[in-house]
Amino acid sequence: MLRGAASVVHSAMPVSEDSQPRQDFHSSYHYRQFFLAFIPVAVLVGYLSLGLVTGYGTRKIMILIDLQST
Repeated sequence: MLRGAASVVHSAMPVSEDSQPRQDFHSSYHYRQFFLAFIPVAVLVGYLSLGLVTGYGTRKIMILIDLQST
């Protein structure tokens, strides 16, 4: 009887251990998807900020302001 209970407990233990790495894999997969979606946004923001720093974006804004003031 004790041996049967021990085998039930032992067979139940690896199930909980297996489900934990699977959960970690799913969370890391979701983080990977988030970062893959975030990279183009970061590149776009970096490109726009670089354009503002170099004056390319500000030149266009100034032209628009000049057109509106006339």
